Amino acid sequence: GTVHVIELLEVFPYESSRKRMSVMVRLPEALARGRCREVLYCKGADSVLFERLAPVAAAAKGQYGSQEALSDLLGEWAEVALRTLVWAKRELPELDEWRAKYREAFNNPSEVAAYKSGDPCLITELQEQLESGLTLQGATAIEDKLQDGVPEILADLREAGTKIWMLTGDKVGTAKNIAAACNILPASGVLAEISEETFEGLRALSNAWIQQVLDEHEGFRTTDADVYAEKVVSALRQHEVVRDVEAELERLAEELEAHGAFDASGRGDGGGGVGPGVAQ
Repeated sequence: GTVHVIELLEVFPYESSRKRMSVMVRLPEALARGRCREVLYCKGADSVLFERLAPVAAAAKGQYGSQEALSDLLGEWAEVALRTLVWAKRELPELDEWRAKYREAFNNPSEVAAYKSGDPCLITELQEQLESGLTLQGATAIEDKLQDGVPEILADLREAGTKIWMLTGDKVGTAKNIAAACNILPASGVLAEISEETFEGLRALSNAWIQQVLDEHEGFRTTDADVYAEKVVSALRQHEVVRDVEAELERLAEELEAHGAFDASGRGDGGGGVGPGVAQ
């Protein structure tokens, strides 16, 4: 067979806050087939990549179908507890100019320090610049099997009255199925879903607004962690959507208490919770 050498130019590593990673490569002429040889490939959560597609690419129907069709397929995969990823690409004819700015930013100690600490910086801005206008390529789904004995151990912990929480960045359907397979969600349990689908107002809780709240109280983070947490929670509770969610949880608690499945002291049937994560 034919051996092709692909040159790796840059890597944008995966981070939970980004929910994606990218590689920038230079293809050999045989694979580029007359097109731009420098290409960025990006993989990550569909919620992140779909919003980064070029308008034409998002609407087009090609080999992999439309974005809407692929989104439906991802939902079906999630319902059977498969772990999913979407991948896309972008040709980079403007690479030389961009790379000069990127190298310059990485040679700036203050930029590197901000990048490593997760603060806004030119490095992340330049990464975001290339991770947009993408062309959808497809999606993958894999089965992530539980280790032997996990469901049985979690069932024993629930039986003993231990409260168990599972924090995950998965899609809601995947999280539910994994939680059921782990015996975190009992067959007789009452499931309360707090998501953008059940609380449309949650869409208003943008990451930018949450970050603004955190920044406003940054001064307390290093001096008094308890005060910092108290002030942040208090500020978040000023948002109407947060108050609506709290009211719904209180209503659900009263309903469960009326059926004898929960009491105000926090004791109950040893159930737990499933948290898809703030970014969801």
